[in-house]
Amino acid sequence: MVILKMQELLEYIVVVEVNVSQAVVIEEIRSSLASFMFPFQVDNVTEISAMNITTVCQPNVTEYQCKCENDYAWSYNNCKTYDACDNISFGSCGCISGIPNNGDLCLLPSELPFTEFLFEIEMESSSISVINELKKNLENFTYPLELDERVEVFDVDITTVCNFSGTGYQCICEDQYFWPCVKCKEYGSCDIITNGTCGCISAIPSDGQFCQPMNEIQNITACVQPPTVTPALTEYLAEIQIDAMNTPIIDQLMTFLMYLNLPYTVSDSTNITEINITTVCSLNETEYQCKCEGQFVWPNDTCHLYEACGDIIDGACTCINALPTNRQFCQLKEGPNSDYIIDIDVRFFDSSLVNYLRNLFTNISLPLTLSNNINITDIDITTVCELNGTKYECKCEEKHVWPSDTCTTYQVCDNIVGGTCGCIQALPSEGQLCQRGELSH
Repeated sequence: MVILKMQELLEYIVVVEVNVSQAVVIEEIRSSLASFMFPFQVDNVTEISAMNITTVCQPNVTEYQCKCENDYAWSYNNCKTYDACDNISFGSCGCISGIPNNGDLCLLPSELPFTEFLFEIEMESSSISVINELKKNLENFTYPLELDERVEVFDVDITTVCNFSGTGYQCICEDQYFWPCVKCKEYGSCDIITNGTCGCISAIPSDGQFCQPMNEIQNITACVQPPTVTPALTEYLAEIQIDAMNTPIIDQLMTFLMYLNLPYTVSDSTNITEINITTVCSLNETEYQCKCEGQFVWPNDTCHLYEACGDIIDGACTCINALPTNRQFCQLKEGPNSDYIIDIDVRFFDSSLVNYLRNLFTNISLPLTLSNNINITDIDITTVCELNGTKYECKCEEKHVWPSDTCTTYQVCDNIVGGTCGCIQALPSEGQLCQRGELSH
């Protein structure tokens, strides 16, 4: 077995100062360096990976000028201390009128000393259009933006927009900025808290804080509540047969059940949520009659098998002339389903919330159960109205159109095709919304 011990490689930057009396020697040095192949092996343990000329200082009449080679530059302090002999740009220069007495040499841009500052600027305006104009102007800037020889702007973002909405302010985050959940809870979130953050709060924070990028938000996990684990409930339907000798006992049972408070706790793990008398069978002279109570009925096949003692309506009856041999009871009558279309008008100042709603509705699994007898089967955004300059434009969303009479009444902002259009230049006075594309004309 051969064990090899690998020593850690050490890198050194060696600064060599060369004094020559003729400029031609500098050119010879440049030519020599250009002919080297790197890395250059000095011995078994040493190699040179690169050589660069960084600084050349030469007399210029009465004073020295020190110029930077290739991609090197003088720091701003040296440019000012020794009087730059070219332009100072982005906090550096390429030539100074003197030899630094501290032995400084030109540096790579990544090595130049810079200080970064983050400024948050609050601007007040009475019109939301000013914000939109500001966004357009910022998009047209090229960064970095040089303000003077020492200062450059790397980036400008709008983080937070606060609008007065109805009875109070709403502060909405722009782009990739968020409110930490402590602010969402303190001031009331006006959208959904997700991953410990929200995009809108219902107040202007008293501490002057703005929305933050995700990497600056701390203690997200402290605000995320662990999910509550609810044990799975099991529901049972128990049918109980009671034999009584006379009818008054049935009446007493009905009265007792009427005044029983539900849900009724039987034990720590068992509740009775509902009790109904479904069927009452009594002897009518020589034969039994079994009558259904309340909203219960006999199904159609039972009505015919045992002879109904009343009318059969919609395939069901409430009385039969027999005791079913299979011990069947009356069943709950199922009423026909009713479909409703509900139009909801949502108003907000930020058009980006429309995209938020689109994404939200796309991710909802339908049908959505609200209760035991209510399901939402479809959700659509039909119409989006926005102020365009001095007037509103109301555009129809996918698969929806304005009918012919609406297109004619309100000036269209697109083409009328097949008697319908997709955009009108007004808010319909009767509150009408876009309709499904299959219209009758």
